[in-house]
Amino acid sequence: MLLRRGKTFYCRVWVPLDMRERIGRKELKKSLRTDDRQTARTAAKLLTAKAEQFFFRARAGVMRDRELEVLAAELIGEFTGRVAEHKDNRKNVMDWLFSENGLLPPVDQDMIETTLKTPKTPDDVVYVAEWYTRRIGELEQEIATESYSRQTRYWVKCLVEAKGLNVEVPQSGWFNDPYYKFPPQYDAEFDTYYQDEEEPPTQEEIEAWNSPAPPSFNSVCLTLLQAQIDAYRHELERIQGKRNTPLQAQVLKRIEAAKPRPKLSELFEAYKDQKRTTSKWSDKTLHKYTEYMHDITKAIGNREREHYPILTSSLRRFFAI
Repeated sequence: MLLRRGKTFYCRVWVPLDMRERIGRKELKKSLRTDDRQTARTAAKLLTAKAEQFFFRARAGVMRDRELEVLAAELIGEFTGRVAEHKDNRKNVMDWLFSENGLLPPVDQDMIETTLKTPKTPDDVVYVAEWYTRRIGELEQEIATESYSRQTRYWVKCLVEAKGLNVEVPQSGWFNDPYYKFPPQYDAEFDTYYQDEEEPPTQEEIEAWNSPAPPSFNSVCLTLLQAQIDAYRHELERIQGKRNTPLQAQVLKRIEAAKPRPKLSELFEAYKDQKRTTSKWSDKTLHKYTEYMHDITKAIGNREREHYPILTSSLRRFFAI
């Protein structure tokens, strides 16, 4: 909207309803620094378009952060919960390893067998603790360099596909480690193992392997690797006999926070039932507000009820346009 104060034109952009609580404003205003109407109209159109992009990025960023945190918390919860469940029920290690859950990270079978063993010898505790410590170091190195192992790349790819995540998956060459050596194959007829000769990798294969992942896929990789580290640190503390530590409390808090929240339609249905019970709404009012809610969810989506702050720096960047 174009406004004029004295000789100077201003642009006013209304903040969408679903963004007002987080931004803390109903409108955004910016001086166009001109007294020419035609120039002001052109500048206002550009500013309005940029404001719409700002709102879109803010919405997308909030949803993406929420989805990644839920994914990380699910992984931590599944891993720590699965270890605890199998310890309590004395389940077989193969049942743990091959259970149908794409969230579980790849682990070493011997380590899991030792983890689930009861009682454990001091050597068992040392072995498991050393495995977790070594693995945490390897994962931290992957995060620091953003150079992921073949195991990590395929695991994240399978999880993205299983969860139907809306991220850009890298080209097939990104997943093929040109230096990977397949293990020897067993020949039952001659009762021996043999190793196929492999050709040296091409420059194209090496470049594909070393190329960066798309930003959205890279974010999932980093999130899941950090979640693995948190899960492993949690289990490392428990294997060392530590209980009720700040890390364990934080893990429980994250798992709880990641549980599904009521959607707008569910909140409205509960509110509507309350009004029906107290007879505070007539049929006409009920119908009117039901239509309003239908229009709102159609416009902004039937999303979870969330409270995420928009940083002041984001607003400053907008006003600096």
